[in-house]
Amino acid sequence: MKLYLRKGLFLLLSLTLISGCNALDSWPEYSAVHEQTEKKQELVSIYDQLESINLKDEKRYAKAYENGKYGVIDTTGKLVIPIEYDQVLILNDGRVLGTKDKQYTLYNAEWIPTNLTEVNDQLYKWDSINFDLNLNLFKVEKQGKFTLMDLNGKLLMEQFYDIIQAVSSLTPSDGLVSPVFLAANRINQEYNVDVYNLSGHSITPASYRQAAEDGYFDVVYSQLQSGEYIVSIKNKNMYDGYDLEGNLLFNAASEVSFDYSIYTVIAEKNGKYAILDKTTEAADFAYDNIQFYNEKSVIATQKGKFFLNTTAMNCLKKATIMKCGELGEPWIIKGMSFPRT
Repeated sequence: MKLYLRKGLFLLLSLTLISGCNALDSWPEYSAVHEQTEKKQELVSIYDQLESINLKDEKRYAKAYENGKYGVIDTTGKLVIPIEYDQVLILNDGRVLGTKDKQYTLYNAEWIPTNLTEVNDQLYKWDSINFDLNLNLFKVEKQGKFTLMDLNGKLLMEQFYDIIQAVSSLTPSDGLVSPVFLAANRINQEYNVDVYNLSGHSITPASYRQAAEDGYFDVVYSQLQSGEYIVSIKNKNMYDGYDLEGNLLFNAASEVSFDYSIYTVIAEKNGKYAILDKTTEAADFAYDNIQFYNEKSVIATQKGKFFLNTTAMNCLKKATIMKCGELGEPWIIKGMSFPRT
């Protein structure tokens, strides 16, 4: 009973437990969750040669450091954010968050600064405020519990939790922000787990009880080829699946996997399989077996018939299933022959 990656790409499907943030006496400390721990090679003076600067591969700019202050420099060596901040964080969407004199300033892609007044007005209201780069949201602490706040200073949830963290992905995330997060409260030796989207809308109708052994929660998300997301969460020894709006796509599945050959989720329930390549319909557990065919295709078996599902032509679709040949014959789709391997 587990979530896994097909074709041997096994992934440990639980999330590393992110510890609570430490509060300072009067000023919130940055949490290690932003994963920009200062390393020597990242602290560069603007007077150093450009070749010595550790630039971000995609964003094409980097932090600059001098005399205990931070700024940002681009590939030409031009200073685009002045070196006057106590700290700067390069966000996943390309914006930059800086703090100076205990005030937050946000720079957009054109390097235009905006003072985050609504956030700054709340800095002394809470025990601590830390920015989480995995969610592009502030984590707010009150009496050892946490909630989230957006860049407009709005709390996403009124309820505070023992643990809040981004949900892990079954698919390559390329450093992008997680579309969902989990929030958990400890109950004796277990946790009540809720899952939210980034608007603060709960996608789970009720809390799920999980043991979180070794600090891991059984909650993951997958991004389909269509760009849609499916969230899978363990319910006792089975799994339920939701879209980002909280619509139930499947329940009580014994296994949930992600198949890279067709870039979609495959769920198993009572010995039957469902292919979830979109989130507009609930899972249909109609197939007796699903097996790897080639790098872009799988073969689905139903009542002795074989069907080919391929990312190239998306042959297998709900309500428009195309028979791709009998056993012993090639699978022919739209005039193209797929010989058996």
